[in-house]
Amino acid sequence: MENTIIQLKNVCKTFQTNEFIVKALDNVSFDIQEGELVVILGASGAGKTTLLNLLGGMDSPTSGEITVNKQHIENYTDKQLVLYRRNKIGFVFQFYNLISNLTALDNVQFASSYVENSLDAKETLNKVGLKERYYNFPSQLSGGEQQRVAIARAVAKNPLILLCDEPTGALDSVTGREVLQLLYDINQNSKKTIFIITHNAEIAKIADKVIQIKNGKLDKLYKNDIKVAIDELEW
Repeated sequence: MENTIIQLKNVCKTFQTNEFIVKALDNVSFDIQEGELVVILGASGAGKTTLLNLLGGMDSPTSGEITVNKQHIENYTDKQLVLYRRNKIGFVFQFYNLISNLTALDNVQFASSYVENSLDAKETLNKVGLKERYYNFPSQLSGGEQQRVAIARAVAKNPLILLCDEPTGALDSVTGREVLQLLYDINQNSKKTIFIITHNAEIAKIADKVIQIKNGKLDKLYKNDIKVAIDELEW
């Protein structure tokens, strides 16, 4: 039986500028099942990052309901949101966001040190192919290796949900495919619910479910009955 891990109902997010009210998300509703690999697709400015911020507890909706693991988070206090982000969410960003004066191992250990039930940092780095890179600093790593450290850092927290914001955006096509394969394998092997936010429609072909955002609205929502292998994606 499928277990709904995330549910959005009529979610809106508005921002007040000097002269205008900007509706970044407009009446968005969807359900996500535990273990799904979800791609949120849309052009720049469509509302993808706003949606990620709401899912990740970095912002709250103006109206509507967001339920994560049967808990309503839309009315969480700032303190509750901090705990939610720390214990439930793993973030992967486009530009890695590693701490430059910490080694790869220290970056992973630092992120998971505040979390109960975290995974072993060395084992997690091994799983992303960085067994020989424990003691290298970010400046000594390639872009692809830095993103692998960032993924290991997120996974080592043992989060409920992994949120990846343009994880291949700063990488060449070969390295981008390697990072996608890594995320795909994590999803398949650990049954972790993973969101990949992207403007690249090709990446949507590997997803279980695709959420297409356009001008702040849910434009399309569909499942992929037949998924394309990552090495067959046209970059």
